[in-house]
Amino acid sequence: MKGVILAAGKGTRMREVSLGLPKILLPFGDRTIGDNIAQGLRDAGAVEILLVVGHMEEEVREHFGDGSALGVRFHYVRQNKQLGTGHAASLSRDFIGNDPFVLCYGDIATPRENLVGLVGDFRRESPEISMSIFRVQDPSAGAAVYVEDGYMKRLIEKPPLGSSTTAFDNAGIYVFTPAVFEVLDRVDLSPRNEYELTDVLTMVAGAGGKVRAYELGGFWSNVSSPEDLLGINKLVIDGLKEQGFPDAPASGGRSISSLAIVHPQAVLGRCTVGDYTIVMQGARVRDGAQVSHAILCRDVVIGQGAALDYVLVRPAATVAPSVRCSGTREQVLILPDEMPEKG
Repeated sequence: MKGVILAAGKGTRMREVSLGLPKILLPFGDRTIGDNIAQGLRDAGAVEILLVVGHMEEEVREHFGDGSALGVRFHYVRQNKQLGTGHAASLSRDFIGNDPFVLCYGDIATPRENLVGLVGDFRRESPEISMSIFRVQDPSAGAAVYVEDGYMKRLIEKPPLGSSTTAFDNAGIYVFTPAVFEVLDRVDLSPRNEYELTDVLTMVAGAGGKVRAYELGGFWSNVSSPEDLLGINKLVIDGLKEQGFPDAPASGGRSISSLAIVHPQAVLGRCTVGDYTIVMQGARVRDGAQVSHAILCRDVVIGQGAALDYVLVRPAATVAPSVRCSGTREQVLILPDEMPEKG
């Protein structure tokens, strides 16, 4: 069993934040989304992993290296043109050889056990393809998956809001055999001028093949917005704390919530770090600053006396001293882009 992670996209739905950090490197608790995926693949038996890279390739390579820190071995291939997920998957042909493989989109946030469960179900049922599904309120933002007796019968990409009679969304993790590459060779360009990996599912099921639909448990998100990112990390932090994840030291006049994660290489002054806040590597929070329900990306500087709530601060950005800025759970602000005007 091998693994493939598609990580070449630009993440444009993240409203500019991914211009400074690839989505695969966004935080997932004390690690990154990509670390979590790789560990899930490892736990499922896929220790040889191909990363399909493109946008901000050097940052991805620098973070993951050879994979030894995660107990896997990483390989890399570049997708030179953004021609869709089907095209990206086809670039793994030589790497895969004759082995079955797990393929995951690089923005998927879900417990690692779900990858183990998906692979186990594939081995038990031996379908042509296994796909992951997750129950949502409405699958209009993704792909509605119609399931009968554990198998996909129909898939509709981005159906109109309220039109679906299924609650299942395509969750972006698959198990394929090498036979998938023959199907990929027959996929046509979609209306948005891309080769879509989901067309493979429709083609196989339409020809009478078995496309197993495995329902994920716990939580799942394809992290398409800052609101998604904060929401998922709230769940991750709760889980880590239940497992006894250590609190950051609160010496030196600092006040740090037990529901916060602070990277050891962050620099904190006499500040307050509140609930559900992640302070990433290289971040600096000056004296008197107060942050809560926030993600401070790598190398940010939060000025003295600033007060921030429900915000995501872009990598290497600076928030000026004494700034007051509050978003909401439904509308997380990206700083400094969405800083309120002074008035």
